[in-house]
Amino acid sequence: MYQLFYLNQLKNVKGISHEVISHAKNVLTVLDENYGLDRNPNGDGGFVVLFTPQDESCALNDILGIDIEKLIPEYTETIITPDGDYICSLVLTNNEHSINIYMPRDKATPNLLDC
Repeated sequence: MYQLFYLNQLKNVKGISHEVISHAKNVLTVLDENYGLDRNPNGDGGFVVLFTPQDESCALNDILGIDIEKLIPEYTETIITPDGDYICSLVLTNNEHSINIYMPRDKATPNLLDC
């Protein structure tokens, strides 16, 4: 699992398909351009969480204290990859902070798939 705040951190990601990386790159580019490279990672803007297919559990509780089964995403989209489908769920934590969660579709909880 990767927690990414800035675009330059994306170069360290391994084991995730090009399609998912490309999608996350777009999100991180928007965050960097609109909130700056000197932003507080826990302040305005937000971040990206990438789960790899090898991750045992897609539990945000381990790193953020957030129960993924209680999240209500603004939207979820499917990313088709040769290695299996991924989802990207956008969760707003306040009006200027978001979490973009990427995970293999087969590990997604029903609340992330039902929106």
